[in-house]
Amino acid sequence: MIKYLILIIFSFKSVFALQIDCKFEEVYHDGSIQNGQVLINEKNIRYEYFDDTLYTIVKNPTGLFLVTNYKKKESERIYDPLIREIFTIYDDFPNLKSSYVNDNFEAKVYFSKNHIFISRVSVLSNRVNLSIYFNDCKTKEINEMFFRVDPLHDYIY
Repeated sequence: MIKYLILIIFSFKSVFALQIDCKFEEVYHDGSIQNGQVLINEKNIRYEYFDDTLYTIVKNPTGLFLVTNYKKKESERIYDPLIREIFTIYDDFPNLKSSYVNDNFEAKVYFSKNHIFISRVSVLSNRVNLSIYFNDCKTKEINEMFFRVDPLHDYIY
């Protein structure tokens, strides 16, 4: 009986795991703006720019990858220390801290009062200063195929 109860509890944990779909807006220090969509579940992140000339970043259990939006069948591993460190913030999801500081950057996390995810992340570094705003966040079931990179599957927003 105990064995079945434990199995049921673990099944519910995976069924009700927090999965989030948000739109984002990056605002850079010079005033330029980029928009896109972020998908997050307990072990994966997909950060996709809407602009076809830009790219999608996918973090999954096999690594951190960059896929150019117009070449979705080709991916490359990301070794850039700043990008890797920014994406490690999401390793704490859903228990994010309010700030992250290391040698390469400082990030502040602002929690939303209007939806279930954060409202903003500000990133300050020698290379880039920007704020990422998260809008229209909702919980929904997200198929694991959208976190694979060979090939990257189109996600309908």
